[in-house]
Amino acid sequence: MAYDYKAKKKNIAQLVNYMLTKTLSMFEYSGLPETIPRKELERLLQVHGYAFITKAPDGELYAFTG
Repeated sequence: MAYDYKAKKKNIAQLVNYMLTKTLSMFEYSGLPETIPRKELERLLQVHGYAFITKAPDGELYAFTG
C-alpha cells in the first residue's frame, strides 16, 4: 500500500497510533489486577491524561475515564 499524502486524517491517526504503541513499553506496572490490563491502563493515561480506578459491584477493580 502506497503512502497517500492527501489522506490527512488517516495519516494523523496512523501516526498517533504508532506513537502510542511505541511509548507503551516505557513504563512497567506490577501488582495490577487481571481486570486492569497494563496496555489498557497505559492507553487511558496516554490519551486522556488520567484514569479512575474504582471497585465495581462485583468486587473487582476497573479503570475508567470520565
